Amino acid sequence: EEFARGRWELWTAHLNAIPDFWLVGTGIGTHRDIYPTYMEAHFDVEFTHGESGYLPLLVESGFVGFGLLLFGIVLAFRWVLLPIFQNNDRAIVACAAAIIPALIASVFHSLGDFVWYIPACMTTTVLLLAAASYLFHLTTTGEHAAAPADRLEDSSWTFAPRFVWIGVSAVCLLTFALANGTLLAPAKAAPRWYEFQRLSATTGAASWQPASLDNLATLSGKVEIAVAANPNDARAHAQLAGLYLQQFDIAQQQSQNPMPLSQIRDAALASNFSSKQQLDDWLNIAVGENRKLFDSALSHALQSVRLCPLQGEVYALLARLAFLEGPDVERKRLYVQQALQVRPNHSRVQFVAGHESLLDGNVEEALAHWKKAFHGEQEVQNELVRELTAVIPAADLLEALTPDRQGLEALFSHYQQKGELDNANVVANYYTHYLVQQSSSDGGLDRLWSLNRLSELHEYLKSNDEAIRLAQAANQISPSDFNIKLRLGRLLVRANRFTEAQVELQWCARRQPDHAE
Repeated sequence: EEFARGRWELWTAHLNAIPDFWLVGTGIGTHRDIYPTYMEAHFDVEFTHGESGYLPLLVESGFVGFGLLLFGIVLAFRWVLLPIFQNNDRAIVACAAAIIPALIASVFHSLGDFVWYIPACMTTTVLLLAAASYLFHLTTTGEHAAAPADRLEDSSWTFAPRFVWIGVSAVCLLTFALANGTLLAPAKAAPRWYEFQRLSATTGAASWQPASLDNLATLSGKVEIAVAANPNDARAHAQLAGLYLQQFDIAQQQSQNPMPLSQIRDAALASNFSSKQQLDDWLNIAVGENRKLFDSALSHALQSVRLCPLQGEVYALLARLAFLEGPDVERKRLYVQQALQVRPNHSRVQFVAGHESLLDGNVEEALAHWKKAFHGEQEVQNELVRELTAVIPAADLLEALTPDRQGLEALFSHYQQKGELDNANVVANYYTHYLVQQSSSDGGLDRLWSLNRLSELHEYLKSNDEAIRLAQAANQISPSDFNIKLRLGRLLVRANRFTEAQVELQWCARRQPDHAE
C-alpha cells in the first residue's frame, strides 16, 4: 500500500512538472534531480526511475521525445501487422503473430513500471523489434523465399555510394569517442561509489547522520577516490561535503576549543571583520587544524551546485558555511531562498529555512517551515524534537506541528526518556485521540497495531479497563499472537481478574513453557 501511494505521488509530481517543460523536457537522465521539486509527500527512498515508461519521458524530453516514442510504437506494430494481412507464407505470419503479444505486454507494462530502463527487458524488446523489422522487410520486398546471402546482396542498402558508408563510419567513431570520454570516468568511479554505499548502509552513516570519526574518515576516503576518478559527479561532491562537515563537528567536540560551527559562525559575524583575510587569520587561531575540514566541505559543496544546481540540500549546507565566503550576511539568505526554490518540500531545507526565519525574528514563519520539516526525514524530526521540546511546551508543540503517528512516537519517547511525565501525559492523550480517529479507517495489520498501541497508551495513562478492552479487541483480531496474549494476561492480573488471566497465561505457557514471565 505504501509503495502504491509512492507511485501515485510520483506520477502526480510528473504531471505537475510536464507543463513547465512541455516542449523538449528537462533533459534525458534528469528525472532523479527534477521530481523532488514537484513531489510534496516524503518517502524514505529515492525514485531513481519514474515507475512508468511514458511520464518520465514526457518530463525529460517533452512532447518532442514523446512524439518520437509514439511514432516508434506505431511503426513497430505496423511491422508485425502488415505481414499478417499481406503475406501468404504461414511461417512468417506465425512469427509475426508470436511477436505481437510480447510488444503489447511491453507497451502496457510500461504504463506503470520502468521496464524500458531495465537492460534485460529492453534487450528482449529490441530483439523482438529487429525480428519484426525483418519480417516486414521480407513481406514488402517479396524475397522471403530467397537465401539469406541473396537477400543481403540484393538489398537496397548496397546501392548507397561508398563515401556515404565512409561518412557513417566516421560519425560512428566520433560518437564512440565522445561517449567513451563521457562514460569512462563514471565507470572508473563506480566501484568506489558502490563500496561507499555499502559501507554507509552498514554503519548507518549518511551525509546528515551522526557516525564515529573513524567511520567517517573511511567513508570520505572512498568518496574522495570516486571524485578523483569522476570530477563531474555532483552527488559525490555533495556527499563528500556532508562527510567533511560531520568530521569537523566531531573533531571540534574533541578539541581544546570545542566550539560548534554555529558558535564559530556567530562569533565571526559579530566580529564584523573588514576583510576576508582578517576572517581567515581569526579562523586559523580559533579552529586550528580542523579548519581544513570545513574549507573542504565548502569547496565540494560549491562544486556540487555548479555541476547540478538543483540540489537544495547542498544549498542548505552552504547556508551554514556562507560566513566563510566573506562578511556578507545576505549570501546565506540567498542560499536558503535557492534551496527552497529547487527543493520546496525537502525536510532538511525546511529545517534550515526555519532557523533562518527565527534569526530574522519571524517565529511564525519558522514554525511553518519546521512543521513541514517535521513530517519528513527521521533524522530531521529527531533534531527538531531535541531542539523544540527544550523551549516549547508539549501542548503548544502539538498545536504547531500537528504530528502524524511517527512524530507522536518521537515526541512521546523523548519525553519518557527525559522523565518529563507531565509533557509525556499531554502527548499520550493527544496520541490516543489521534489513533482512535485513524483506527476507524485502518484495516488488517494497521488496525491491529493501532489497537495494541492504544492499549499501551491507556495502560500508561492508568486507564486499565480501557487498556484491557483494547487488548481484548487486538486479541480477537490476532488470537495466535503471543505478545498480545501475554500483555492481556498481565493487564488482567493487575486488575485482579485472575480467572480470565489464567486462560490467556496458560495459553502462553503451553506455547513457551520456558518463558520467565
